[in-house]
Amino acid sequence: MPVGSKTRIGTWNVRKLKELGKFNTICNEMDRNNIAVLGVSETNCTATDDEINEFYESLQEALDSIPRRDIQLILGDFYVKVGKQTYTSETIGTFGLGEQNERGEKLLDFCKANNLSISNTFHKHHPRHLYTWTSPDNKMRNQIDYILLNTKWRSSIKDVKTRPRADCNSYHQLLTIDIKLRLKKMQKPIPPLRLDLANMNSTYNNEISNRFSILLETIIITK
Repeated sequence: MPVGSKTRIGTWNVRKLKELGKFNTICNEMDRNNIAVLGVSETNCTATDDEINEFYESLQEALDSIPRRDIQLILGDFYVKVGKQTYTSETIGTFGLGEQNERGEKLLDFCKANNLSISNTFHKHHPRHLYTWTSPDNKMRNQIDYILLNTKWRSSIKDVKTRPRADCNSYHQLLTIDIKLRLKKMQKPIPPLRLDLANMNSTYNNEISNRFSILLETIIITK
């Protein structure tokens, strides 16, 4: 990821991913929305609680394998609702949607344990740029896709929102994050004090001689 320039990354749960022409449609939407990296998946909501636990265990193993100094970015369809909060913490902001469910609480606990921020809850937008899923009958909308990022990198986030105009015949909205990395200014180190050993003796003798001369003149004047 280049330093000093904005990079746009996205995630999209796409129906019928292997359908003829779908790949070209996605690539066209990437170009139109200026997306550098796009995570594409085709997931469903039939997972059991045991499978959900296995998923988080696998995700934890993957996260632990990444050096802490690196940017840790997790994005996709979690099929959970973290809900709208009345407070802001390091983990979640106040721009979620709906009511938190049990699996949403599980995601929140995972983020707290790993110092991750649910980035699309920190940016204020019209609801059409917040919800990530629309029901087939177009009557329900939810926020169930998320982008998770190390809390220490949160200041590098410029914006997170969905792109409703992007279309590939999916019930999910294209969700993007804009990141701009900045390097910390390094303070110029103070150079070490270097002694001039070659001239130290002569310099010291002259200094002592001058001080004694002043002292002697003072004594004579006083008398």
